[in-house]
Amino acid sequence: MRKKMMTGLCALVALTGMLGACSSAETDAKQLEGKWNVTAINGSAVEQVEKLPSMEFDMTGKKLHGTTSCNLYNSGLELDEAHPSTLRITQAITTMMACPNMEVEQLFLQTLDRVASVKTGAEAGEMLLLDEAGGVLFTLQRAD
Repeated sequence: MRKKMMTGLCALVALTGMLGACSSAETDAKQLEGKWNVTAINGSAVEQVEKLPSMEFDMTGKKLHGTTSCNLYNSGLELDEAHPSTLRITQAITTMMACPNMEVEQLFLQTLDRVASVKTGAEAGEMLLLDEAGGVLFTLQRAD
């Protein structure tokens, strides 16, 4: 009986280790190449905007541009070849139009400089931008 319990316990430990390894697997930031729609910021769905915020990554040129839902922005990217999932977004410059819903834009811009890494999302065509502690800042959906 004891041997069966030990075998079961070992199997459980091995399975837990494998699942943990899958969830912490690094995603190469270069997979962000292209255009993405921002569907959530800090875990809250982006709603009540005429146009979803977007991010278009040029990984070769280390540039990022898109829309905040209102204004256009441009920024730079910093990558770390030793840690492929590491991603830093440098200070963004934006146009200065006034829009009906400036709250989404303000939250977007305040959150942008906290990005530290990238991870594959649970859905197909989904990526997550994370902070230093691994918290989800942005949920991105591949744009068509």
